[in-house]
Order: sequence, then C-alpha cells, then structure tokens
Amino acid sequence: MAKIIAVEADSVIIETATGKTKTFPKSDFSFSPVVGEEVDIIHFDGKDIVRPRLDAKQEYTSPSTAAPQVKQVNKLIYCLLAFLLGAFGAHKFYAGKALWGVIYILLSFTGISSIIAFVELIIALCKKSDHNGNILI
Repeated sequence: MAKIIAVEADSVIIETATGKTKTFPKSDFSFSPVVGEEVDIIHFDGKDIVRPRLDAKQEYTSPSTAAPQVKQVNKLIYCLLAFLLGAFGAHKFYAGKALWGVIYILLSFTGISSIIAFVELIIALCKKSDHNGNILI
C-alpha cells in the first residue's frame, strides 16, 4: 500500500509501504491524484504503474442512509402487468418489491391500489428505456 503525499504541477510524490518516496510524472496517471489517496504501485513490463486502491474507495453506508433499492425491469412487461393486474401488485412483484406487492393485494378490495397502479403505469410509460427496453424502478 502506498499513499500520495504531494501533487505538484507536473509530478506526483508517493510514499511507499516501506517509507520511501517515489516521484511519478502526472501525465502517467489515468485518474486525478489527490493528496492522502491510497494507491497501489504495480511493477509491470519493466515499468511502475500507479492505480487507485479499489478497496480504499469503498465506504460503509449505514442502512438508514442507504439509497433506495432500484431494479432494472423490462418496460413493456412492467406496464402490461401494471395495466392488467396492477390492482393486485403484479408489477411490484415483477420489480422485486414483494412487500409492496402484498400491500397492493391488501388494498385491492378498496380500489386504492388500482388508482395507484394506474398512476405508476403512466409514470413508467413516461420513463425513457435503454437500448434493451429496460427502465429503472
């Protein structure tokens, strides 16, 4: 493990795991070096290559601040399920959101789930699909 200790106009100074410092031309970097960033120095084909440490950038995210679950689904199938069986949450089960699917089933007797499914159908129709016809739900 090595650490960037200085970034100058045309060079980057890195302290290696042994405590020695090495200077590399800034033009050799395929990323923007930042002071304090941990890097790996790999000796390949007679040349030292510097790359950012992959595990150094991974940070713990507590469940309370985690991003909501997003799943990629086929737009056509999702919209058909929302239109035909939306009152029973079929589109939610298809999107991998089983808890919401169960809630839709429980609300299906009131008609509320039908209205919500219709709104979600319109939202899904307005989403731009990728080249495979998938959207993020």
